[in-house]
Order: sequence, then C-alpha cells, then structure tokens
Amino acid sequence: MSSNIRMISDHLVIDCRTVIRYGIYRAVLASPLISEHDLLPPDRYREFFQGTKLDAFLPLSSHCSYFYSCVVDRLTETIKITLPQLLEKYSQMSNGK
Repeated sequence: MSSNIRMISDHLVIDCRTVIRYGIYRAVLASPLISEHDLLPPDRYREFFQGTKLDAFLPLSSHCSYFYSCVVDRLTETIKITLPQLLEKYSQMSNGK
C-alpha cells in the first residue's frame, strides 16, 4: 500500500473529520447514483477503519475478468435498470394491473 493511502487511513482513525478534509465525501458524491443521505456520519468511518485496514481491500478493477463484467458495472446496471424495472413490476402487480 502506498504511504499516502496508509497516512489517510491512519488519519481516519485518529480524526474522523479526515473524511471531509480529504474530500472523500465530495469524491463519492460525484457519482449520480449516490446522494448525501447514503453516506454515514464521519465518526462511523472512524469506527470502521479502526478495525479494517485499507490494504485489506483489492481495487475494483481486480474483480474484472475477460468473461464477466466488473462488479461495479453490474452494480450500476442493477441500480439503474434492474431495480427500477422490478419496482415498476411490483407496483403494477400491487395495483392489480
């Protein structure tokens, strides 16, 4: 793990406001699929990183393969397409259409 990532991880454990200082919220909120209501308060990230080191995580690109799409692509498709279709179908069934 790079020393910069380790420094951020250590700072998250020491001071939960690091989430805001390093622009982590801003970077995550850049995705149109995530709202500010999806994010936990900074102190919850502190709790998480006290028990989980960043080097325990593989980059999302490592979950991609030649035959299967990437996990993040499947998740995005589920949020954008599959879930709305399922909710629409459920709505129609519950309304007796």
